[in-house]
Amino acid sequence: MSEIAQQLALRRRIAAWSDRQQKPASAQAEQFRDLLEGRRIGNAQLSGLNNIAQSASSFEEVKSFARHQGEKAERAGRFEVQEYWAAIEKALVGLEEEAW
Repeated sequence: MSEIAQQLALRRRIAAWSDRQQKPASAQAEQFRDLLEGRRIGNAQLSGLNNIAQSASSFEEVKSFARHQGEKAERAGRFEVQEYWAAIEKALVGLEEEAW
């Protein structure tokens, strides 16, 4: 198989995998809708997650960010927000396992 054909096949597989992840991601967003719409999880935190997800060199960096955000929320007594970040970290662990 040529290199171009391999690249196209890989892109198709990644797109199919991404499509499969849409349903659980939507369900998680729905579960935490009140936190997201009520701004208890702010744009800065979500932007931070997006930035680290795009720039991190490993899953561990992204999981560490989520863990840190959860720890900060717990210290502040914001347990519903801590639950959100724990769910994000759990989802990241699942994605990491699937990626490997």
